[in-house]
Amino acid sequence: MARILADHEIEKLLGTVILDGSANCIKPNTYNVRVGSEVRFLGTNEFFKNLQSGYLIEVKPGEFVEIISKEVFDLRKETVHKIFPGKRLHSIIVASSSLTRRGLSQVSTKMDSGYYGRLSWGAKNEGSSPIRLKYEEPLYHLNFFLLAPDEGMTEIPNKDYGEREQDTMQNFMSLRDSPPPEPRVIDKSMLITSSVDKIDSVKQLKDAGPPFSILAEEFERIKNEISKLTTQGMPQMINSLKDALSQRQTSIAAITIGAIGLIISIGKYLNEIPNLQHCILAASALLFLFGISILIFYRKKIG
Repeated sequence: MARILADHEIEKLLGTVILDGSANCIKPNTYNVRVGSEVRFLGTNEFFKNLQSGYLIEVKPGEFVEIISKEVFDLRKETVHKIFPGKRLHSIIVASSSLTRRGLSQVSTKMDSGYYGRLSWGAKNEGSSPIRLKYEEPLYHLNFFLLAPDEGMTEIPNKDYGEREQDTMQNFMSLRDSPPPEPRVIDKSMLITSSVDKIDSVKQLKDAGPPFSILAEEFERIKNEISKLTTQGMPQMINSLKDALSQRQTSIAAITIGAIGLIISIGKYLNEIPNLQHCILAASALLFLFGISILIFYRKKIG
């Protein structure tokens, strides 16, 4: 029957099954897998390699990253037989509770008998603050299961990992981009998807409570300000443009005209955008352009 290895047995794996490992990572029944030298940010598809001591990986709220392990694992039968003759090893990787409490949602994975290479796994920051991971920081707990024949019933597989054509992760040593799906015509009547375009982002922010509800209030305040600006504030801004043009300050007037146009367009656009990230970007651009317009107006008034 399969059993979990204890600390004194895991220690025997160092230098054979666990390459580039550390005795300090051994716990009573687990080995702590550490952050390696490569990371990929899936949102921007950015790869960073050759990380060294002193480097920090910052995972912003909502970001999903793929991280590679520092250790290389060798679960091939010829390696395992050196320590446990006639037996095999299988392992399961589980999340670290300390990082989960910080808001890092981690995806568990496993290593089948016969696997050789590094580990890679995904993690997402579900919190409201950035999470920084140090190079060589323990990130996952690894359990080793010893597989052996038992009274005519065997837990040892007929084929180890790497002996099948679909075992594409064998000898995995470096992060790589996932292959794109094969292009094909999709029958939309057979496509099951959510109505994400109907989501009220502001309502979701309010329902989420502080600090997100405060952000929702700011969005509504900005929309009200835009509404006032596009109706009540237009005559004053047009007069300022006339003054600028009369004094040949064409460049200033052009910038102000562009700002007014963008403010009106973004104001209308914000009412229709369901996607929160787009709302944030549009609101930021709006505030920036509105600030420029006010600055130009008052500079002209003082001058």
